[in-house]
Amino acid sequence: MMQTLATSPKISHSLHHSLHNKTRQKIAAGGYTLLELLIVLVLMGLLTGIATPRLLQMYESVNFSLERDDILFQLEGLPFAVYQSGESFSLLSIQDDESSEFLSLPEGWELDDFQTSEVIYNAFGYCTGGEVSFVKGERTLQVSLEPPTCRPVALED
Repeated sequence: MMQTLATSPKISHSLHHSLHNKTRQKIAAGGYTLLELLIVLVLMGLLTGIATPRLLQMYESVNFSLERDDILFQLEGLPFAVYQSGESFSLLSIQDDESSEFLSLPEGWELDDFQTSEVIYNAFGYCTGGEVSFVKGERTLQVSLEPPTCRPVALED
């Protein structure tokens, strides 16, 4: 039987050795082709374009929640702060006095005096109760204050 050229052990070994050397040289050259780099850059750009708006939205949502919790915390401590001062206090007065000693709203927040009922804390820390509405941009925080202690309860939108 006669061996063909491709199956000859001598030629097959030299062909394998030659291919192996070329692969080694390519790896040793160490680098990527321009096409490979462009594909990676395009994929990274697409992922960034998809992820960035979601991250910004998540950041704004977390920031809103933290500021909302800060307002609720301040409202929770308001009766005691008024009691310590010994003077009565109206929530609507924070709209007139930006530097209120009892309640300081985070930046960008405002008291919506059209949606807020007149809530008055007397010198003993008790209040008349009512609903309060705070606004930041297009988002609203509605809070119910139940007399006599005015414990704040956030109302769902």
